[in-house]
Amino acid sequence: MNSQTTKDIPCFRSYLPDALRLRFEDKLTIRAIAQRLGLSHSTIHTLFQRFLASGIAWPLPDSVSFAQLDAILYANRKKELTEPQIREGSWRKERRTSYSREFKVRLAKQ
Repeated sequence: MNSQTTKDIPCFRSYLPDALRLRFEDKLTIRAIAQRLGLSHSTIHTLFQRFLASGIAWPLPDSVSFAQLDAILYANRKKELTEPQIREGSWRKERRTSYSREFKVRLAKQ
C-alpha cells in the first residue's frame, strides 16, 4: 500500500481506511463500525456498497492508495458546491400592505 498520509489529501474521507480494516480484518458489523467511528450506519452501508461495486479486493493492491480508492468510490460526487440557480429573493412573495387598525375597524363595521 502507498504510504501517503491522509492529512495532506483534500476531500479525503478519513474514516475510509478504518472502516475497511474493521470490516475485513476485525469482522465487525456495519452498525458496530458506524458506532465505533461515530458515523451513521447508512454512511457505512453506502461505503461498502460502493466498495463491492468497484470490484477492488481487500487488502488493497499496492498500486491503489486510500486517496485513489476514495476517488474511485466517490467519482460521481461533486467536489465543490455550486451557487444556487435561483436568485436570492426571487422566490419570496410580495408582502401584503399593512393597513392601520382604524381602517380595519371601519371595514369590519360596513
